[in-house]
Amino acid sequence: MFEVEYLERIADRTTGEARTALKTEIANLKSQFRSSLDAVRGMIYDLRPPVLSELGLAGAIRDYAAEFQVRYGLRVECHLDTGETGLKAAEELAIYRVMQEALQNVHKHAQASAVKLVWQRSTKEKDQWVMLCTDDGVGFDLVKVARRRRSVGLLAMRERAELIGAHLQVQSTPGQGTAVTLLLPLGKEGDALGR
Repeated sequence: MFEVEYLERIADRTTGEARTALKTEIANLKSQFRSSLDAVRGMIYDLRPPVLSELGLAGAIRDYAAEFQVRYGLRVECHLDTGETGLKAAEELAIYRVMQEALQNVHKHAQASAVKLVWQRSTKEKDQWVMLCTDDGVGFDLVKVARRRRSVGLLAMRERAELIGAHLQVQSTPGQGTAVTLLLPLGKEGDALGR
């Protein structure tokens, strides 16, 4: 940036067309710097959104759901366990990203009017965390989708789940909506992945 300021001082001492051309190039350089800085900030934000650290996982899910509801006009009902998760930052981030992708898929494909998000600790079959996203949309035929080229969104959700030792289930029937379930088993001490 110092070089740009130096060039601006030189441009102030120049006259005529050279000055105009130099000022234009300096303005372009400043714009490129700003764009690059914005891109870097975006990448940093994507690594771990500050909202996860500030509000915790349940708060971050609730915050995203509220923004999603306003942006797309879909009713989002949240049932969230607000207690301490005991999960690692990478696990919380993966769960958050799966939730985001599930909601984006609802927006893009489901033609739904309502979505339900659940985040809770379950002891039904085995101790685990459960994230569930269900919609009242058009649903789809899982067999037909499986025969076609894989959906990037579904693949990304599955890969994120596998990276943290979780299991992703997608259930859908044409005309009956879709349910995306992420199951994260807990270890013997009650912490995720046996920690």
